[in-house]
Amino acid sequence: MRDRRAARPNPNFDVRIVDDDGTGLPTGMVGEIVCRPGYPNAMSAGYLRQHSGFGLHIAPHPRASALLISRLVSWVDDLWCRAIGAGV
Repeated sequence: MRDRRAARPNPNFDVRIVDDDGTGLPTGMVGEIVCRPGYPNAMSAGYLRQHSGFGLHIAPHPRASALLISRLVSWVDDLWCRAIGAGV
């Protein structure tokens, strides 16, 4: 599987990979990626509850004050995660 790194870490966002209960997962485990911005409106509210047709769907995470970015991802190391699902 080819690594697809999309961005560098940003201190203005808290990014986690979580299980179905919203609990953080360790490196290598597959879960959902959630992102909590450090300030209001840091992420486009226009994407909320809309599906772009390209596999990107940003929606409020039902069990945390964060936004659900994608499903089926795992941490590669402390800085990078790997998308398992298509279209991410």
